[in-house]
Amino acid sequence: MGANSAPDSARRWLYTPSSSLRAAVSGEVYRDDLGKFSAIRDELKKGYPEDIRRKKISAHAALMAQSGTYNYERLISRGETGAASLALFEFVKHAVSVIYLLNNVYEPFYKWAYRGMRDLPKLSDLEFALTGLTELGNSRKEAIQKREIIQDIATIITDEFKMQKITTATCNNLDTHAFSIADTIEDPEIRNMNLFEGA
Repeated sequence: MGANSAPDSARRWLYTPSSSLRAAVSGEVYRDDLGKFSAIRDELKKGYPEDIRRKKISAHAALMAQSGTYNYERLISRGETGAASLALFEFVKHAVSVIYLLNNVYEPFYKWAYRGMRDLPKLSDLEFALTGLTELGNSRKEAIQKREIIQDIATIITDEFKMQKITTATCNNLDTHAFSIADTIEDPEIRNMNLFEGA
């Protein structure tokens, strides 16, 4: 992280890479005679402040909606299979981030994200569906399958939003929930940021 304390402002929490926070709380501490690092680590282990967690969830949910439920559909219908695959990878990336945030666990560097997700208590079983999205091809039949998987993932994730009571929306539309979650943020500076900020 390159800092001598836990983030001391909402903006520092928002912009500190999750992989840096994850690195700071992982592994064993073999020596800390003054206890300074351990004190910082104990603070970081509490997870994100709730406003920051909600801001990040809302941003990633909005990007899931944009890439998966909107852009993928449009691109695949135009035969732009390469661009459609990129949109799909964006959907998967942001879905993984949302899953970590719903567990209030810092997401590790991307190459460890799937492995770490398996140990999460909530939504870890979505790994299979997310992997399927990246492995299926782009034939007409497979594209239909992908649309169904995207919708299933969106439904499961929005159900968890409702379960955690971080949204007042009742539908399964990711975009609607992204705005609803943002509206629950107490800090006006964070609440009034661009919806995509913090992803």
